[in-house]
Amino acid sequence: MTSDSVAPEGGAQSAPGLHVALRGRGSVSIDGVAVGFATRHAELALYLLVLAGEDGLPRDQLIEALWPGIAPERARPRLRTALWQLRSALGDHAARIQRERGVIRFDLDGVTLDVSLQAPPSAGDLLRGWNVDLPGVVGERIA
Repeated sequence: MTSDSVAPEGGAQSAPGLHVALRGRGSVSIDGVAVGFATRHAELALYLLVLAGEDGLPRDQLIEALWPGIAPERARPRLRTALWQLRSALGDHAARIQRERGVIRFDLDGVTLDVSLQAPPSAGDLLRGWNVDLPGVVGERIA
């Protein structure tokens, strides 16, 4: 399966591999088992990186989304911790998180999603209950 693989709406993904659901509150599973995150920041970072697609997000933009109003130089250690927590939660999929020249990306190859990133639903359908300005973070990808 590729990142274009979209799971049926409303149901948990039972196929093997990594599944990320962005509708509603969001969820992540590996081989059908729910992934637990140490913090909400680590979990939200994953969702934002997935929504950003192959372009990823500039580090400071991700910081602003996760810790609004905190100076980037003060929040960078927090981001390092959140990314470490995210890698720990993802286990064998940790290498999907890539950092290069101030941009953080999540490799979506083989990941199934409950939405298509080529035509995602409106921001109101995604990540309900999270206090984040999705259009402001991932730009034109979401209306």
